[in-house]
Amino acid sequence: MELVATCLNGICGNGTFAITTGTLGYKEGAVIGVNIVDVYVAENMDSLANDIAKGDGEYVDTLAHLMKVENKDAFKDKLHKNFNNIYTSKDVTSKDVVANINKVNS
Repeated sequence: MELVATCLNGICGNGTFAITTGTLGYKEGAVIGVNIVDVYVAENMDSLANDIAKGDGEYVDTLAHLMKVENKDAFKDKLHKNFNNIYTSKDVTSKDVVANINKVNS
């Protein structure tokens, strides 16, 4: 059955058959998720950098909400003081920014 599914995946050009037959590892009832913080940071890199640099703003407030931060003022202050440890270069990736924020916030 897996050989048939593999062949059909190549012919059909999408993963629908693979998902329904289980050849992509999906199990019935399993949750397919995305880390919303990763997506948010990736889509708002520049605006978030500006807010972190000034220590306040809509984008850093939203980040705190998405990360379920209890003390938002302390969180914003910590990010502000560690801006250079979060945005380490002009070529930093969003994944690096998220990892750096998690390091600073731990």
